[in-house]
Amino acid sequence: MTSYGTLPLLNQPKKSSIRTVLLLVCAMSVWSFWPISPVVVEKYDVIVVGGGPAGLVTAEFLTRDPLVSVLLLEAGGPSLQCTGGTLVPEYAQEKGWTLFDIPGIVLMETVLFLKNVVGEYAHVAFGLSEQFKNQWKMDTLSSPENHLAKILGGSSSINAALYFRTPDAYVDQIRWPQSALEVKEGFDEIEKMFGWTECPSMDGVWYAQGVYDTLGEALALNNYSQYNINLNVNAKHKVYGHPPFTVKHGLRDSPAKTFYRAMENRPNFKLQLKSTVQQIIHTNGHATGVIATTSSGNKEAMLTERGAVVVSTGSLLSPRLLLQSGIGHPNQQHIVMSLDLPQSIEKENWIENNDLGQHAFDAHQVALTFRTSDVMNKSSFGFDYMHPPSPVLEQLVDWRTGPMTSSNPVVIAYENLYHPKTNRQFQFQLSVFPHVMPNLNITEPLPADYDWTICFTLNNPESRDIAGFFPNKSYSGSMQGSMYWSSNHDVEMMAQFMQHIIDLMAKVNTKPVFPAITDFQSANWTHDPTTWIKQHTLITDHFGGTCIASNSKDSCSDGNFVVRNTTNIFVGDGSLVSEGSVNPYGFVMYTGYQTSIHVKKYLTKVI
Repeated sequence: MTSYGTLPLLNQPKKSSIRTVLLLVCAMSVWSFWPISPVVVEKYDVIVVGGGPAGLVTAEFLTRDPLVSVLLLEAGGPSLQCTGGTLVPEYAQEKGWTLFDIPGIVLMETVLFLKNVVGEYAHVAFGLSEQFKNQWKMDTLSSPENHLAKILGGSSSINAALYFRTPDAYVDQIRWPQSALEVKEGFDEIEKMFGWTECPSMDGVWYAQGVYDTLGEALALNNYSQYNINLNVNAKHKVYGHPPFTVKHGLRDSPAKTFYRAMENRPNFKLQLKSTVQQIIHTNGHATGVIATTSSGNKEAMLTERGAVVVSTGSLLSPRLLLQSGIGHPNQQHIVMSLDLPQSIEKENWIENNDLGQHAFDAHQVALTFRTSDVMNKSSFGFDYMHPPSPVLEQLVDWRTGPMTSSNPVVIAYENLYHPKTNRQFQFQLSVFPHVMPNLNITEPLPADYDWTICFTLNNPESRDIAGFFPNKSYSGSMQGSMYWSSNHDVEMMAQFMQHIIDLMAKVNTKPVFPAITDFQSANWTHDPTTWIKQHTLITDHFGGTCIASNSKDSCSDGNFVVRNTTNIFVGDGSLVSEGSVNPYGFVMYTGYQTSIHVKKYLTKVI
């Protein structure tokens, strides 16, 4: 039984040396703007929109300079205990740890991307009930429906806490404006604020290692090597190892704890929760403030003369804010002008940006259950994170040890394949869960057998989609329905890779267990593997590509992350990358750091 509370606003840090001006305003609040009496209203050098892993990092680095004032606006409420979170499970009441603090609690909802005759999504429940997930679910995104991030810390407060450094080649692969050396230095900087570990349990023990050993034995037959994955960042082919987690002392060590706590009491920083920014106020692309919806209505927050706005609301939602501000592709202009917005958009004021939202992608993922026969010790072979027994929960609370000190992946592996005709490299990742996926309707294993799961992930698919508004005014991150498998090369290479792993597993007494055929999942792997893959695709939540940063003039944002045809509107999140690579969590945090560097240079230049 879990006890839930409300999500109140955090107590705001004390006021400070933030620049002020006299304006005619209505209420006694920094946000108010209707005239009645003159009061002092704060202005900010930087307004960061979105308190996710990028926005928190950007704000923390900027506020290290006491002369730079920052307002951070987050649509959601608190998350971790240190942020004022109150979603505390019953067994952790004495500690006050929230669901977000405990790494082993599965909060991410897995969604089966399954198109039926009317294009609906079919959901596979993986975690909490809708009643509680809706407290932090994005209600402004019609699809993909599972994008959960409306909370302080964003995805970093609910993800698996898997932290990877990208290989040096990734910088060239995505035509990143900074060099591989600069990216490495950026990772070095952010890692001064937190750590990562391959062994999160404080007793130094790895759990559910039967699954690890079984997969390792199979991969060794294909010349895989075991690595400490983050110590050799360029080893991303035929390698496997223990997953690196941002966990410290058995608890999640994400930006909502590390970067937020470092700046929460700085006098030049202010956080406002439950504030959904609707528009950026600008004249010909030069921002002067933002309009946000709060519990008391629409409010304005204003910039100083040298100020800048940073959009960090995530790869799928950052385009929405820019569109609602009158920036984007011309084919969106008429729809945006018809929206009910705080400030109307005039045709002559539309700022054209043809690349915004045009290259949306997600890593492609398929989960398959495997059954290992003749397991000698089932208790140490795997672990069911979906149903942790009481002794394991007590172990976590009393000693911060055991399997619940990490999320469910126990093995990570990488292998690259090349398309036989195009010679393009397809980068695959294996993420292994020591339990069966829920609701799969598969046959029960024999007493000496054990079921577990491999998530097959294509990190750099060719398939792309578009983020934007439909004529009915709903907003989608996948308007064309082409985000998954619209490139035949993607599904062909996935089928090849999956069969390759299936063949290896057969050599270690392990075979796949396919779920029962249904009306919507009618394909048979043996006869039609590509259709089977399409019908069993999971939304990975590794989105990107919607405002690519490049020195090329046809990109959405320039090499300094400034939105094209604007002067002081920056994008600072996963939108900036043109392709995926490994898990994006680390690179998104690095992006927040790099954004702070660009913004600081802008502020200095304007003075």
